[in-house]
Amino acid sequence: AESCLSVNGNVIENGLVRVAVQGNGSITLTDKESGRSYDGLHIFEDCGDAGDTYNFSPVLHDTVVTSHDAEAEIEVTQQGALSATATMRLTLDVPLRLTNEDQERTAETVALPIITRMTVYAGSKRVDFVTEVENEAEDHRLRVLFPVGFRTEHSYAESQFGTAMRPNGIDTTDWQK
Repeated sequence: AESCLSVNGNVIENGLVRVAVQGNGSITLTDKESGRSYDGLHIFEDCGDAGDTYNFSPVLHDTVVTSHDAEAEIEVTQQGALSATATMRLTLDVPLRLTNEDQERTAETVALPIITRMTVYAGSKRVDFVTEVENEAEDHRLRVLFPVGFRTEHSYAESQFGTAMRPNGIDTTDWQK
């Protein structure tokens, strides 16, 4: 039962999880063991960034663009006994660059095509995402949101030779330096 994988329209599931792809490319994930559902996962958010190569710095009068109202093209592009993959294609129109001494973003926009391949595996709660972005915009930060509705003290991040545990928090001491 856990290793059984099925696809029905834009829904991929196994005995452990059910992943439904919504029209905007977001997903609803249901943990079949606990019965908990997480809605609105995999939303893209683009905002201005007045920082340098290493540090994000918010823009005073920003124009934030999200994929909440996007119309995604959704297709199950791979289906087999061990895994199934859904491909979501969408385009965000984002401001071209910063202007006015980095205080706001231009009214001129550029297309930001995004392709995500989401794979569900038989017998696993793991869901993999591979995202490609064709970026012609400047001075911005694109991130993908997975609002699960709970907080943790730390997170795990991939590093060059393993996984690093990092505290969830920002040290705002001397942030302007």
